[in-house]
This record gives sequence, structure tokens and C-alpha cells, in this order.
Amino acid sequence: MKTKYLTQIAQKSPNWLRGNWPLILLLSFVLLIIIGMAVFLFFFLTN
Repeated sequence: MKTKYLTQIAQKSPNWLRGNWPLILLLSFVLLIIIGMAVFLFFFLTN
């Protein structure tokens, strides 16, 4: 289900995005980890 949605996005997106989507996916994943750790540290330090 999710992969079908991703391929649909990839088909609609411009050429530069189609070429760089693994990089963008990796960057968003790293950003998600950083935000998650920041939130975790914030709650860990406040309690």
C-alpha cells in the first residue's frame, strides 16, 4: 500500500526529485531521528 503511494509520488514529481528521492528519504529519516531524540531528551531532563 505504502510503496504504491510512494511510486505514485515519484511519477508525479519532477526529474531532479525522481533522481534524488533516496537521498531525500534518508535526510528526512535522519531529521526524524534527531527530532525524536531531542523530544526524548527534553522530557528526560524535565522529569
